[in-house]
Amino acid sequence: MGKTLTIYPTAEYKELAIHSGDYINSIKIMDLRGTTLYNAAQKPARENTIDITHFPTATYIVEVSFDDNRKGRSLFVKE
Repeated sequence: MGKTLTIYPTAEYKELAIHSGDYINSIKIMDLRGTTLYNAAQKPARENTIDITHFPTATYIVEVSFDDNRKGRSLFVKE
């Protein structure tokens, strides 16, 4: 079964919004070299926002772990 995962920066580029059709247990954000910039477990939820004001302009990999131990990845670009 596929997971629905939507990731986008807010209009002000202050937060990253993460939405899923399934419960998310953890979120990790990495740069393209694989360096982890954010890694947090959370109470299972279908949406979350993360403060990205301290992230420099770049492309990032967002990896989420779902409640059934599957993972999903997406890219986002902070301008």
